Amino acid sequence: MGNYSQYHEWLEERNKEQHKIQVAERVNTRENRPKATERSKKRSFKEQKEYEQLAIDIENLENEKKSLTSQLENQTDYQEIDKIGKRLAEINDLLDEKEMRWLELDEI
Repeated sequence: MGNYSQYHEWLEERNKEQHKIQVAERVNTRENRPKATERSKKRSFKEQKEYEQLAIDIENLENEKKSLTSQLENQTDYQEIDKIGKRLAEINDLLDEKEMRWLELDEI
């Protein structure tokens, strides 16, 4: 049979072991919990609206590009050709940006 000191030491050891078990359980639940990026693979409302708007913008830019290309074929004035060429370059850059963003949103 033991005395109070031994009982007190036994209680401390038991509490330490229980504390270790609780900490280990918390760590395991944290590790098993899905990350924020893994939890939601669904577009937010704002992203859905942006996705829809990008499709419209891309279509409009492609139509403008076709129109400018046909105008360019009929032009003989150097200044007009230069002006149309600059706008075509801008449209190509915008299309690249918008298509990349559209692809990002499409993967969600």
